[in-house]
Amino acid sequence: MIVSNYAGSATSSAATLTVNVPPSITTQPASQTVTAGQTATFSVTATGTAPLNYQWQKNGAAISGATSSSYT
Repeated sequence: MIVSNYAGSATSSAATLTVNVPPSITTQPASQTVTAGQTATFSVTATGTAPLNYQWQKNGAAISGATSSSYT
């Protein structure tokens, strides 16, 4: 920024603007059907300003320890 008048001018120091982007899910987890005893892995892809925090839920309740972008 420069401020000036008839007597001269002054220049400010630089300023930084950081824009925080809200999280958005770009790839939804896919429904799966497995045979009893088999493993299913669910994954999600999200964008937004880091760090992104994940919490998997079952029937609306948080699954303890399920805090990454994939859940097995």
